[in-house]
Amino acid sequence: TPLAAVQEVAGVVQPAQPRDVENIRALLAEPDRLLAAADEDVPQADQFVHLQRMLDGGRLGDLMLLWTAHGLEGLCQIIFPDSALPVERTFPWTLPRPWSALGPVLARKDIFSWGAGALVDASLRRLHNNGINVCVAPSITRTTTWEEYGFRVYRRWQPFIKPLP
Repeated sequence: TPLAAVQEVAGVVQPAQPRDVENIRALLAEPDRLLAAADEDVPQADQFVHLQRMLDGGRLGDLMLLWTAHGLEGLCQIIFPDSALPVERTFPWTLPRPWSALGPVLARKDIFSWGAGALVDASLRRLHNNGINVCVAPSITRTTTWEEYGFRVYRRWQPFIKPLP
C-alpha cells in the first residue's frame, strides 16, 4: 500500500535502460547535490564506486530511476536474488525466500523529501510484482523514514574496531 505522501509525485520512476547510462553518470558526477536515504545525509564514496561498476557491466535493470521535468533526479538499486551482487553478501542472515534488498537510494537534495519516497515505493512495488515479498534495506542508521514503509529493525549492526599500532 503506497503512502499518501508518494501517491502523487511530480515524476516517473522506471527501470534503467541502456540509453540512460550517460544521464546516470551525470547524476553521480554531482555527489554534493545528492542525499542518501540510508542516512539522509551525503552519500558515501563506496556507493558511487559500486554504482559506477554497475554502469560498466552490471545489469542496468536493477536500477530504478526517478525522472522529472528537470531530467534524472534520483535512483535506487534493487538487489534481486540473481543480481551480480548476491543478496547474501548484502544481508548474511536467513530470511524467508525469495527475498531481496534495496541498495543505495539517492535523490537530489531539493526533491529528497518526496523523491526518495517515490523511489522506495516504486522499487517495493516492482519487487512485489516479481513475487518477492521480503525486502531488507542494509546499512540504515536512521530508521524513522524506513519505518513509514513498513520496515522494522531485524538485526542491529555493531561496528568492531581494532586500533592498529
